[in-house]
Amino acid sequence: MFTWFTRKKILYKGEKKTFPYFYLEDIQKYYELKKERNEGFFLSDQTCEDLTFNELFMFLDRTVSAPGQQYLYNQLRSVQGKENPVHKYEDLIKTFQQQSGLQEKVTQALSPLSSPDAYGIISLLRRPYEIPSGLISFRVLGVVGPLLLATAIVTSSGWAWLGFLFALILNLVLHYRNKPNTWGFLSSIPQLIKLLKVTEELHQIPGLRELEQEIPESIEAIKPVRQHRYILMGGSGMLHDVAFLATLIREFIHILFLTEPITYIRFIRLLKSRKEHIETLFRFVGLADTLLSIAWLRNDLPYYTIPATPLNTKQFKATAIYHPLIPDCVANDLEVHQKSILLTGTNMSGKTTFIRTIGINILVAQTLHTAFAREFRFPAPIRIFSALMLSDNLGEGISSYLQEVRSIHEMLQESNHGGFNLFLMDEIFKGTNTRERIAVAKAVLQVMQQTNSLVFVSTHDTELADLLKEEYDLYHFCERLDEKQIHFDYKLKKGKLNTRNAIRILEISGYPEEIIRNAYETYQQLTPSAP
Repeated sequence: MFTWFTRKKILYKGEKKTFPYFYLEDIQKYYELKKERNEGFFLSDQTCEDLTFNELFMFLDRTVSAPGQQYLYNQLRSVQGKENPVHKYEDLIKTFQQQSGLQEKVTQALSPLSSPDAYGIISLLRRPYEIPSGLISFRVLGVVGPLLLATAIVTSSGWAWLGFLFALILNLVLHYRNKPNTWGFLSSIPQLIKLLKVTEELHQIPGLRELEQEIPESIEAIKPVRQHRYILMGGSGMLHDVAFLATLIREFIHILFLTEPITYIRFIRLLKSRKEHIETLFRFVGLADTLLSIAWLRNDLPYYTIPATPLNTKQFKATAIYHPLIPDCVANDLEVHQKSILLTGTNMSGKTTFIRTIGINILVAQTLHTAFAREFRFPAPIRIFSALMLSDNLGEGISSYLQEVRSIHEMLQESNHGGFNLFLMDEIFKGTNTRERIAVAKAVLQVMQQTNSLVFVSTHDTELADLLKEEYDLYHFCERLDEKQIHFDYKLKKGKLNTRNAIRILEISGYPEEIIRNAYETYQQLTPSAP
């Protein structure tokens, strides 16, 4: 489902990223790490596809650094409960919004990590770090070679020269056998050093020190990495003649003393014991960048609101709620008390877009403490599940109906976990016949409504609306037809849809008169009392 984009090296200052700037395979690596650890609840790929998550992320992202992008992506895909870190620093976000000088200062501090190479810092957290054996042997061989060379020079002994040659060849083999190990750090080590430097700069800025209490300790823990980088990284990028000669001399010294394998083992031990400190630095920089990104986002929106204090009951309220990705989106109001929402309406009238609008707003309100509305309140924390854009899986031989059956079954299982859930469904059970669809949908939706779950579901079946009018609040979208055109106002209206315009739309679209007449006659035969 994920799209690939190239990322340019650029000092970014809060504008919406309209140029190719996204490489999602790298951006989502921190999320993958957190998911591997089972740290919290994460949006499924299906829910992300239903909510057009990638497009939403690209709209929301105003980060400066690669770690900031990775942190923001994970923040959006995870539900971390009431201790969501973004919520705690609302005052800092407001300060960012108001002080352009602070924005510039933080941007300049973050800019060294804007290179795509900085995505590789996460690889230091995901490595298994199996420490190689042989450190003592390397140390011995790193002493024997120089001793034999010194002896050969002083004594001019043939045996000493022969012994040195043998030791040099052995060291040469060990040196270059270790090279692939160091290649894996060619990108990540310099970026780790930059992360350390950026953290030190950010930590000096008033207001940012409170983001992570353990930063001073972690900075001191990572500083020894600087001592090893020159041996592991030395000589890379040198092209002119003098530099090339210096590189050869340095390479000979490394081979003679086996400094690279010895340093590599020490370095691996160091990283393995300091992974938590590396993540502390990463988390600090990522959070600071994300808070700055939220401030820039808010300043770019036509309007927004900070969500009200989360409710502990199944209630929902939104005033002038809109979809952030739709230009000049029509806003709507909605308030729900202990019920859920059943939507009716014709195709293209706005049902699915409205359901998606609810999901996106609850997601962003919960993760970034920002809602695209004038007023917004919902129960939290709330987990989000959806079944909006299901299709046939030809590879596994699974129809869209069976996909929907499985997705809704998962929702039923999750509805009993004890917390709040948001279930989003479009044209529920549309893949089967009318009578069974209505019967099954009624049974499922009644059970869902009895749990701590907010359900937003659409249907074409007005009969289903009649059967569920006690458990669900009924709303609809509708169109207006004139002689030649269809007009949609995309305004949410109370009650179920009572008009039927499907045949009339065919007539306006120029279908043959014979088909239209036959359709009306058949419709009257099937539903004699229909309006």
